[in-house]
Amino acid sequence: MELNIAQQNFCYSESKNIRLLAPAGSGKTISLLWRCNWLFNKNKKDKFLIFTFTRVARDELRIRLKETPEFNELSKNVKIETLNQWGYTYIRDKKSRLKLNSKKIEKYTLINNDLRPLWENKPFLAKLDNFRNRFNRYVEIVDMFDVLKTLGFKHTEKDLINSIDKHLVWLKDNLLYDFFYEKIYTPLDNWEILNYSKNNLSEKILPFFKFWGKSVKTLWAQARITLEDQKYRALLLLEENYNDNKIFPAPQRYTHILIDEFQDINPLDLYLIKKLSILNKSSLTVVGDDDQAIYEWRGSSPNFILKPDNFFDKKFEEYILNINYRSPSNIVLHAQNVIRNNKRRVDKNVQSLNQNDALIITENYSSHIDCLPFIISLAKEAHQNRTTLGVMSRKKGQLIPLQIKLTSEKIKYYAKEDLNILLSSAFSDLKKMLSSIATKNNRKEAGQITTEIIRCCNKADTYPLYSKEAKKLYAYLITNKPRTFVQGINILESYPSKIKGHEISFFTKALWNIVDCSSVSDTIFEIGNNFKGLQKHYARTDDDIFYKEPPFLYLMEYAQNYDNNFWDFIDDIEDTIAQYESNHFNDVAEIDIDIKCPVHLMTVLRAKGKEFDKVVILDVNEGIYPIKFATTPERLEQERRLFYVGITRAKKELYLLTVDKILNTIVDTSRYINEMKLPE
Repeated sequence: MELNIAQQNFCYSESKNIRLLAPAGSGKTISLLWRCNWLFNKNKKDKFLIFTFTRVARDELRIRLKETPEFNELSKNVKIETLNQWGYTYIRDKKSRLKLNSKKIEKYTLINNDLRPLWENKPFLAKLDNFRNRFNRYVEIVDMFDVLKTLGFKHTEKDLINSIDKHLVWLKDNLLYDFFYEKIYTPLDNWEILNYSKNNLSEKILPFFKFWGKSVKTLWAQARITLEDQKYRALLLLEENYNDNKIFPAPQRYTHILIDEFQDINPLDLYLIKKLSILNKSSLTVVGDDDQAIYEWRGSSPNFILKPDNFFDKKFEEYILNINYRSPSNIVLHAQNVIRNNKRRVDKNVQSLNQNDALIITENYSSHIDCLPFIISLAKEAHQNRTTLGVMSRKKGQLIPLQIKLTSEKIKYYAKEDLNILLSSAFSDLKKMLSSIATKNNRKEAGQITTEIIRCCNKADTYPLYSKEAKKLYAYLITNKPRTFVQGINILESYPSKIKGHEISFFTKALWNIVDCSSVSDTIFEIGNNFKGLQKHYARTDDDIFYKEPPFLYLMEYAQNYDNNFWDFIDDIEDTIAQYESNHFNDVAEIDIDIKCPVHLMTVLRAKGKEFDKVVILDVNEGIYPIKFATTPERLEQERRLFYVGITRAKKELYLLTVDKILNTIVDTSRYINEMKLPE
């Protein structure tokens, strides 16, 4: 391969520690390997350890290493691994019979069984046993254990209060304090298991930290680990076995450590990489793009790639890959125009190898439903011409109408687990409620009607009826032998007892509101507004993704096409679910996915690392790009980076679709359109 000047400068550098900034499409993967090859040719004894953060990236590097003839000799001295896999291998060699607990039932069991002796007699934790939804709460607690590890807290600190105080300051300095507050402090406060007698935040959360520390020790003694323990335990073992300036024995050492996608690391990753660099006495090369740092929501910080000298106590020589091999020149130009509005970044003079211009179109529609025929036409062209089309949204629910429309047009598409709202149990409940309304006057068996009424009552309040109340209500209804759904509501109005502390009118009013609707769209609107059990609920998102962003808005607008034809709407939903399941390829098949299915649906968050001939970005409006919750300068910069990732996926054509209204609310065009400085 012929390297460009920027790649040569990096690959042939004499510097020991390097920060390589590699913008989208700049050929960083092959540059990494050529760097290793040049160093290897200088010294055949050099050994290389390359870390990636996904198995896909790992496999891509391995394939390049294996299939490039120039790397045949080098390949024997290169190990390419994810950080998690390296950590797991290391601790597995130190601890036998490890059991990874990653499933929800396994996490529940950890709290309910293994760790119960640690908390059931503690006053501030004993209320865990009284949680309304105990299963999900226990799972969340184990996830919080992992968040503490992710953020770099250590249960082994002797002066715990002081160490918590210092680390919280460090998190603030690196813009991760909000992540801690959202993932740790807020749920503890909501569950009322803080030490409220103290004013200092560290002292308030100290009892939970002590519980966490004892839990970590107990589980390690039982050889039970969580996902983050793969790195966390590896770090602790390294610190325990190699303190006082000890290093790895020479045969075990790697001469060079290289980290791909460095902008995505979290504090735990940072500490582990730093420790490995010290123990190997290795050079360190960090590779990534600060403009594509979009994972702050899971504990990463752009500071790590922006200021590596501060975190490794080393001087890093900077190199920038300035040639984009993917996107045409105008895509690169307008993407740079947008991202330069961010202040926390390194400026890069990126040029495109492809001097042809892409087709860039901004198209306005009255609503996102009105743009569906245009996207359908692009999808048909992609199938006919064997090109790839990526349709990207900000929220999962935005894509559901498109999924339904593509299915009705018999156009195959690919959507990964990112879009599993349609398969969720809450969505299934919504579909069953619509079926009940569709047959509200049909004569059915009393048992079926009773089940339908109770199903709706279960969704009227945030959580379902208590078991005893549900059984009592079931007995009352079936005894009165309802023949239709409407008759069942009339019988319900005469129920003599309260349910969950509510007067019976609380439930019958909600039911009459949806029964009296004259169209599918109005019914969906009323269900979304009046049934709390189907409304947004962040504490339930781990159990059912539906509750993160209930798709009522987009379903309601799309359902306007059906008038009162409930069964046509339900049939189309069921067909969509069936196609989604048939198109859900496994990881092995995904290698050839472009051939199997040229149309891809995804959120823009999942677009990183991908590329398509044509890209469509939906609803490029204020409140979506940037999201309305982004109010701080840091969050706004994160949103801009996300938009930058989306538009740089396009190889030939880019379509930015805007709307006039979202749910009858007038919305402005996104500021990012102006920032792109498109020609008029």
